[in-house]
Order: sequence, then C-alpha cells, then structure tokens
Amino acid sequence: MNLRMSQVLSGLRILITRPIHQADALANELKSHGATALIHPTIRIQATDGKIRENALGFVKQLETPHYDALLLSSTNAVASLIEALKELALSPQRLQGLEVFCVGPATQRFATTQGTPTPHLATEFTSDGVIALVRDHYGEALKTKRFLFPRAKNGRDNLVRGLEESGASVDIAALYETVSISEGPPLPENLDWVTFTSPSSIHGFVQTYGPAANFKIACIGPVTAQQLERYGLNATVIAGKATVPDLVKAIVETHSD
Repeated sequence: MNLRMSQVLSGLRILITRPIHQADALANELKSHGATALIHPTIRIQATDGKIRENALGFVKQLETPHYDALLLSSTNAVASLIEALKELALSPQRLQGLEVFCVGPATQRFATTQGTPTPHLATEFTSDGVIALVRDHYGEALKTKRFLFPRAKNGRDNLVRGLEESGASVDIAALYETVSISEGPPLPENLDWVTFTSPSSIHGFVQTYGPAANFKIACIGPVTAQQLERYGLNATVIAGKATVPDLVKAIVETHSD
C-alpha cells in the first residue's frame, strides 16, 4: 500500500497538542490520509525574561566577535528564538557565517537554512546522542578546543551539553525561550481516537490540564517523549521510527493498514 496516498485514517479524530504555530504540518499530513485533525495546543512558546534573558542575550552578543566555533540547534523554536535575539541586539544573521552548525532533525535543518545559517550538519539519528556522535566524529581530538553556542528552552534537557562537555568542549547555554502549559484551554474534544505528542512538554501541559486519563490511543514522536508519558503512568500505542512528523503519521497509519 502506498502510505502517502492512503485514506486509511478516514473517520478518525486525531488531536494535535503542538504549539499553534507548529501544528499545520502535522495537521496537513494527517488530513492527507483522511483523518480529522483537531488542533488543540497544550503548550505555548514565549521568550524568557529577567536575568535569564539578560544572560542568554549576553551569550548571543558574543557573536559580534569570533568567540564561538559552532552552533547547536535542537528545534525550530531554537532557531526562531536565536533570530529574534539577533534582531533584539541589532545584529545581522550574517554573524552566524563562519560557524559550524549542527542540527537535530531535518525540519530544524531546513528552517535554519531559510534563516540564513550556514548549511547545517545533520545527525543520522535525530536525538541528542546522534548529535553528540556527529560532533565527536567531525572534530575528533580537536573537540576539546571548541566552544559552542546552544540556544534552547529554559529547563531544557542537559544530555547534549553533558555529552559534549565530557569530551572537553565548552558549551554556553542561551535560554532564549520557554514552554508554558496552557492550563485554561477549551474542553477536550469528545470521541478522540488518537492523541499525538511531539515533546515531553506537550505531555506535561496535557496532563496538567486534563489529567492522565487516556481513553484513546497515543502516538509519540520519539523515545524521549514516550519516556515522559510513562512518568505519568501512560504508555504510547506507537512511537515514530524517526523523530519527524511524517514518521509519526506513518506509525499511526501502519496500525490501521492491513
């Protein structure tokens, strides 16, 4: 069966919990297979403030000089927040030229390229471990002399930072944005067949608002997201083979295909 042309999800109601500005790609992919895609964000993205933002902008400002060797980009939100920080500091994206750029996932890679970054390196495994392996292979012994700028979410996971620092690299974390649960959202739509989660924070936001009840199937974009689900006593029905939107939808489609 051609999964791209299949209408196997026809009649199914599938909830999308991604932030509103990122929901369309997943909604369109689901609709292409006949599903009714219900956009129902459980988190939103906002800029950090106060001392946290001041510190983060201090790191970004160092792009004025040849201070960093490389840039780590773990999501499209990280890319967008970095570009906004550059605007806030009246710096051109041209300041990123000359840096090596390492991305988690093809969507981040594509978006970074449209925002004027040098062509990013993409790990074969779309996880922090995949990026660590890529960076270590790229630099070899020279890694211990390299300094990285890592724009990311406040309270983000430290696996990538820890892995690189254990190899001797220096990593500056610029916490430019944060994910905030939408605790007063509309009622959960009825008669759901599936709920999709594309990040641990979207699960946290969902459970905070609606509790851990699950009278529907659950699709997770990757093992890290699925692990967060397990912390609330829930289990994923399917986990995408790769952490991409097409692979997430493919995993759902395959459960309904003969």
